[in-house]
Amino acid sequence: MPAPYQLIYLSCLDPATSPARVAEIVQAGRLKNERQQIRSLIVFDGWRFCQYLEGSQAAVSGLFARICSDSRHTDVRLLFEADFTEPGRLATRNLSYALCHDHSLDRMEALRGVDALGQLQSLLPTFDLEP
Repeated sequence: MPAPYQLIYLSCLDPATSPARVAEIVQAGRLKNERQQIRSLIVFDGWRFCQYLEGSQAAVSGLFARICSDSRHTDVRLLFEADFTEPGRLATRNLSYALCHDHSLDRMEALRGVDALGQLQSLLPTFDLEP
């Protein structure tokens, strides 16, 4: 069995895409993630997405490639990726959705590597998580 893999990216909502479409993205993502056995957390602040993904490297890398080519996303930036051996840190279901009502994602902009992972983990209690 391959080692679990994790990835964090930050992107912007394309200006031609209505923020109302985010609900569609989340709904479709939940179904696709379930089939691919990916767990994730997506945070949206009204114009930026920050998403944590975990699963097999093939499934996560494939999803990230599709996100990079999705016209609803612009300025996609990989913040962190690694294999891990401990249980998932941030994602508890196939796609958890959180709203960010402040400028918390600003703190993610310049971070890379384990600093990005740590920052996202520390911000989690401040997000408005969907039940």
